[in-house]
Amino acid sequence: MNGISGNYAEGADAIVVSGGYADDQDDGDRIVYTGQGAQDPTTKKQVSDQKLARGNLALARSEASGAPVRVIRGAGGDPEHSPTTGYRYDGLFNVVRHWQEHSVEGPLVWRYVLEKADGGSAWQKAGPGLPPAGTKNPGHAVGTVQRIVRTSAVAEWVKDQHRHMGLLHE
Repeated sequence: MNGISGNYAEGADAIVVSGGYADDQDDGDRIVYTGQGAQDPTTKKQVSDQKLARGNLALARSEASGAPVRVIRGAGGDPEHSPTTGYRYDGLFNVVRHWQEHSVEGPLVWRYVLEKADGGSAWQKAGPGLPPAGTKNPGHAVGTVQRIVRTSAVAEWVKDQHRHMGLLHE
């Protein structure tokens, strides 16, 4: 599985921080993230140099364009900043720097510094009437939602009246 979503033309739209690389460093609002690739699938050890391609190039493109990247943290990451189970969306981060260096396992890897862009994650803040983060049993609330349900018969009648031409026709 790749931990970087996106493409080289448009940039990265999301990364997963879940302890997949020995070099990763998660400080909460600042992440030093290791690029993807060149790992042995069985041992998860870095066996060759990473290339500036695919997701690695997408993250570099996000830095150049200033486009934020969604960060999802998985349970396998730093216990201080990761959920105990599953995955959690932790907000938008900006890629502020990237470079290539030797990993702790030897081969060259791409490194990226991502910094919090949106002022903190919703899970970290207790809003009005919400229990603090980490509450074991926050309880339940009952709510009512009202919505308008429209029939498609009216839309079909309007289309028939205008011969399915739409708003712009010659």
